[in-house]
Amino acid sequence: LLYQDLSKSNIEDILQLLHKVDWENTEVSEFTIECLTMAYHVKYNNIAYLASIVSGLNDEIDAIGIHVVDGVMEDIRLGMEVNTPKYNQRRLAMMKYMGELYKYRVAESNEVFQILYSLISFGVSLSYAQPSDLDPPNHLFRIRLSCVLLETCGKYFIGGTNCKKLDYFLIYFQRYFWFKYEDPYWKTAD
Repeated sequence: LLYQDLSKSNIEDILQLLHKVDWENTEVSEFTIECLTMAYHVKYNNIAYLASIVSGLNDEIDAIGIHVVDGVMEDIRLGMEVNTPKYNQRRLAMMKYMGELYKYRVAESNEVFQILYSLISFGVSLSYAQPSDLDPPNHLFRIRLSCVLLETCGKYFIGGTNCKKLDYFLIYFQRYFWFKYEDPYWKTAD
């Protein structure tokens, strides 16, 4: 249902079916939460609908949102640790999903900023002489991931402390970008 039939027109039907799941059965509930966490199996344009379903379930079933957000954050962290291009589509989908979970008020802004700062700091070496294996000089995908997350939910950080947090993050993001841009690797024919 989630991976093949999910569309805007049947969100309510799928949500009703998921309410009928035996949430008391640990094995069934863990499998369902795992399915709700793996947004990379859903068509990219339907990721918002999956977040909508999680939001609808979160109102009725205790801690489902916490489990899904935790799983998404773990997958994003794993994506930063395993720097393999074959996982790029998965990483994009999970970043978009995190933004959609924030839009549907399942995730909090602190979690979004934690991911944004992790993208520009986790495994990053600020020395051109000692490049990092997790973020080599020719690897610019973290910039794209940051942009996907900001494009998805950044417009909701328009006021208050979230606006200031976003302003601060953008300064560090620009620093990361210019560090990459000025790397001697990019001065060659590459």
